[in-house]
Formats: sequence, C-alpha cells, structure tokens
Amino acid sequence: MAAPARDGVYVARVISRAEAQSFDRVAADYDRLGDLDRRDWMEPWLAAVLPDRGQRALELGCGSGRQAVTLASRFGQVDAIDLSGAMIGLARARRSRPNISYRQADLLELDEGGYDFILSGGGGDMGCAAVTHG
Repeated sequence: MAAPARDGVYVARVISRAEAQSFDRVAADYDRLGDLDRRDWMEPWLAAVLPDRGQRALELGCGSGRQAVTLASRFGQVDAIDLSGAMIGLARARRSRPNISYRQADLLELDEGGYDFILSGGGGDMGCAAVTHG
C-alpha cells in the first residue's frame, strides 16, 4: 500500500527511461500477464487515493491503459502518455475511451497544465506516485 500522503503526494518507486522503453519488445506479453495476474495491488491503492470526481487527469507511464480506464471513470478528460510506442498502440487498441487521449511522449515534452490528478507508475513491481490538486 502507499506511504501516507504528504502534501497530496504518494510515492512508491521510479523506473528509468531505458526500463520504460524496454517494454516495446514485450508489450503484448506484458499486457496478457496483467490479465492473468490477480495479485494486483494497484486497483485498491488507486481507489484509495483518487478523488470522487475531477475535470482532468494525467497518467505518466500509462502502459497498455489499465489505470487510464479507471481514471476515465472519474475524470472528464484523461491524458495518458508512455515512452513505449508499442504500449501506446495496445492502449489505443484495447482500452480506447472517448475521454482518454493516449500518446507516446516523455514527461519533459508536456506543456499542458491544470490537472486535478496526476498518476505516475505502472503495475508489477515498478511502483507509482499520485499527486492530487485540490
């Protein structure tokens, strides 16, 4: 479970750019593993830190879009980015929603602002962080 919030920030672990891009080679297998893995800690953690409703959310390192779908159920617009083009392709193909915009990008390439909630992370052992605005 997440460490206690400090100024609206929850942090578990950070991965490197090279680790994130390594998912290009195994994207489909990684997504299938997510379908099979029932030890998922992310959903209960995310439910505990999400606000009930919001206008805009940003997911950094969205992978194949599992958490973006959860965000889309509570936010009017979700911008979901990942360094892996293959993972973005899977997200668009398997978890498309009218209020989710998937894009291959780096955090440093973003120029937007005004998010109510920012999620950075992934499943498995990569960890995650969430920032709420409110």
